[in-house]
Amino acid sequence: MANQSLSLVDLTGRGLTLLDADARLLTGDYTIAQQWPQALQDHPSSPDGIYYRSRHDPSRFCLALYQLPTHSILQVINTYDFLSDEYLESLANILDEYQYGLK
Repeated sequence: MANQSLSLVDLTGRGLTLLDADARLLTGDYTIAQQWPQALQDHPSSPDGIYYRSRHDPSRFCLALYQLPTHSILQVINTYDFLSDEYLESLANILDEYQYGLK
């Protein structure tokens, strides 16, 4: 099976400028922000997803995929139990990074 590149719409820095947009696209009202990915998904170029900065931590990047390409080797698992012993250290690091705590 050959590797297949993803076609992503870059909504970081220069990518926003090319769309004649700015960071308000990602930080404003969720109702408006959610309309953009739908419009981009429906674009004739058929991108696989968007690449953007995190709303809560702009130093981090996020990836949203519309649909995995056929024969994709990418598998997304969203079944983390961060309170389990396996993830306790990762959870502690995240909490420290953002100065949060658990009660």
